[in-house]
Amino acid sequence: MPDLSFAEVEELLRLVQRIEGCDVTLTWGDLSVHVHRGGAAATPATAARTSTDVPAQPVVEPAPRGQSAPTTNPFADVPEHWVSIEAPMVGTFYRTSAPEEPPFVEVGDDVEPGATVGLVEVMKLFTELTCDVAGKVARIDVDNGAFVEYGQPLLWIEPA
Repeated sequence: MPDLSFAEVEELLRLVQRIEGCDVTLTWGDLSVHVHRGGAAATPATAARTSTDVPAQPVVEPAPRGQSAPTTNPFADVPEHWVSIEAPMVGTFYRTSAPEEPPFVEVGDDVEPGATVGLVEVMKLFTELTCDVAGKVARIDVDNGAFVEYGQPLLWIEPA
């Protein structure tokens, strides 16, 4: 398998998101990534050549002419002074270091700068998420084991 940096994995995932086809296979050396958009399952032939299936982003269609697009903001109820801790890359978010371990933080916990608040895993490589400010964990927006996107707010800190 080729050695890919996080930046290269992120760029591959961005490229896949931009492709408008319903069935895409990217091959890099002996790594093959197959993305299928839609409800039909992969055929056995497709599954046999797939090393990694990457969830594709839903396509957002513009509003018809004369109509405005919906303006829902999931962060409208977040006070301006709260600080978000965002996903540094596309991957899987974990609140614990192992399944039997307690979460790094819970809502209401006090945190100091440098405190580990979670992990993001990409291709078996784990990146620690740390807090940059002292404060209290105000809200956690992502479940343990959830797929996250680059820049997605994962939890919020109310600075002290």
